[in-house]
Amino acid sequence: RLVFAAGGPDCGALQGLVNIQDHGASPSLADNTTAIKNAITAAIASGTGIFVPAGVFLVTLTSGSNNSFILDGINGFVVKGAGAAASIIRSTGNNQWGIPGGEGKSWNQWRLRDNVRNLWFEDLTLDCGRGSMTDITGDSPEQSHGIDFNPNAAGATVSGIHLRNMIIRDTIGDGVRMVANVGRSVRNVTIQGVEFLGCRRSGIGFQRNIGSIIINGCTLTHPGDIGN
Repeated sequence: RLVFAAGGPDCGALQGLVNIQDHGASPSLADNTTAIKNAITAAIASGTGIFVPAGVFLVTLTSGSNNSFILDGINGFVVKGAGAAASIIRSTGNNQWGIPGGEGKSWNQWRLRDNVRNLWFEDLTLDCGRGSMTDITGDSPEQSHGIDFNPNAAGATVSGIHLRNMIIRDTIGDGVRMVANVGRSVRNVTIQGVEFLGCRRSGIGFQRNIGSIIINGCTLTHPGDIGN
């Protein structure tokens, strides 16, 4: 399993990350969602994380969900690329979040849900594909985020989350959105060296029951409203 210390995951343990290409992901595919989900499942079983090699990997919505990827109930996980400019996960929409009355009213590329702890995203780009999506139903596009910290169950928390050396770009909502309703919480989040580029609503959005957030060395370019 990964060993977490003050500086981050143990470097030796990173050799055990699951390469998404070993589960069928490829820059040549029109949709890598299932392949990446399979890599995530394998990595959770081994107590490690996933490695995203250099290239642009297109993803879409998971069927029956407003998210491409949901992380739920995990403690100790890494999503690591080969470099922020090299490894890119890009959402491609086909108007999916505009389905009338359907599952596509909003679209998060990643959602951190209940009791997610000690999670690292680093050295990659999350491109949320704003240019490929169009609001066709008068729905709520501002709820489409890059990473949505949003515990759901009563008493649940999201904590010990680190975003480092990344680019998060072209969201309709927030690059990172943190929110917890009554009885839930988001705590101990560090965002370091992240560039937020073209996030239409906010680069970083804070809402209810949030605490112990460190933001260091980040840049926000062409952001939206004053929620940054």
